[in-house]
Amino acid sequence: MYGRDPYNRRLFYRLKHGHYLFNPTLMLRVEGEWVNIYDLLRLDKLVYQPANTHDWQDSHAQETWGRWLDAGRRHINQQLQQVRGALLNDALALLKTLCEQELRKIQDGNQS
Repeated sequence: MYGRDPYNRRLFYRLKHGHYLFNPTLMLRVEGEWVNIYDLLRLDKLVYQPANTHDWQDSHAQETWGRWLDAGRRHINQQLQQVRGALLNDALALLKTLCEQELRKIQDGNQS
């Protein structure tokens, strides 16, 4: 997300090598409104739908995939919370720095 490549569009946040999330601050314009990517993805609606056969293997596969998807959703939500916390801390640190710079300018102007 923070790469310096001129073509970097900051679409993804890298958790570690080969593990990425959509940038939690990514907003898309939908019918004239800006909407967060995760409000559009609705991870809670992600489900496994087997073929239209009803045998033990499909039922077992659906249960297995259901558990796997539940675990994946929990993991993604945990990672998102960590990333959002880190981004918030970065934003607060930047805001603090900007405020300190402005305060110094004001103080320097009053001393003149």
